[in-house]
Amino acid sequence: MNLQMQLVSRIFIAISLLVFAAPFCCAANESWPSTVVKIEDLRTTSEFEIRIPAIVVKGKVTGPAIIRAHVATDGAVVRTALLSSCGNADLDEASLRAIRAMRFDPYLVNGEPTDVSLVLPVHIPKNFGRSR
Repeated sequence: MNLQMQLVSRIFIAISLLVFAAPFCCAANESWPSTVVKIEDLRTTSEFEIRIPAIVVKGKVTGPAIIRAHVATDGAVVRTALLSSCGNADLDEASLRAIRAMRFDPYLVNGEPTDVSLVLPVHIPKNFGRSR
C-alpha cells in the first residue's frame, strides 16, 4: 500500500473512531471527575476480558489503546472515551466494551466514595484476533 493510501486509511479510521466514540464520551457541558487515578489505585471486582465474537480483525496493532473511564462512587464505569487508538478500530471498540463492563470497589478520599477518572493503557498482543 502506498503512502497516500495509508494516510487516507488512517484518516478514515480516525474519523470513524470519533463518530463512533462520541456517544460514549461526555456531553459538551459535562466534565470528567477531577481526581485522576491509575488502575493500580483501584481494586477491581470483575475481570477485564476482551471479546471479539465472529469477526476477523483487520488492521495492524501499533501500540496500546489509551482509555479514559469515569468510575462512579458505586464503582460502576459510567462512561468511557478513547484517548489514543491501538491502530485497530475493532480492538479499540473491544477494549472500550471491556472497560465499560468492569466494576471496582469505590475509590475513597477521606473515607468518602468519590467519582474518579481512570486513565489506562490497554496493551493488546500484535497478533490478537488476526487470521493467519
